[in-house]
Amino acid sequence: MRNGIRLLVFALITFGAVYAQEGLKVLGIKGAVKYQPPGGGEEQSFAKGLALEIGGVVTSGEGAFAMIGFGESVISIGSGTKLELKEVGVGEGKKFRVKLLAGKIAATFEKLSKGSEAYFETPTTVAGVRGTEFYLRLLDDGSSMLYV
Repeated sequence: MRNGIRLLVFALITFGAVYAQEGLKVLGIKGAVKYQPPGGGEEQSFAKGLALEIGGVVTSGEGAFAMIGFGESVISIGSGTKLELKEVGVGEGKKFRVKLLAGKIAATFEKLSKGSEAYFETPTTVAGVRGTEFYLRLLDDGSSMLYV
């Protein structure tokens, strides 16, 4: 858990808070982070300001780190992580859902608007959030660790 908190603190200090418009945006990158657009499009390097789409997959290399923002919330993607973007709506009545396929994330998730839903999934876990800071890690044996 200590490493997850450090990752989140590093992200917030390095890249600052975000107040982005609708959808997901790349806020910061360190090292080799790739984005596979939905439908098997050509894999591309992360770039600050890159708009991310539903169905896209983010993969961070060894020692790499990335931050994505949505609304007033931030997800920090750790080294060796693979994250699928399932739903990316932000605002009243919208759904937000990502699936952690490998690795770890830390997030600062702001309170949701009325009727909105947010879910973070792994192959073995689904966590719904309303507004909190947390750390989610998929272990090598397929089990998940969630710290709130």
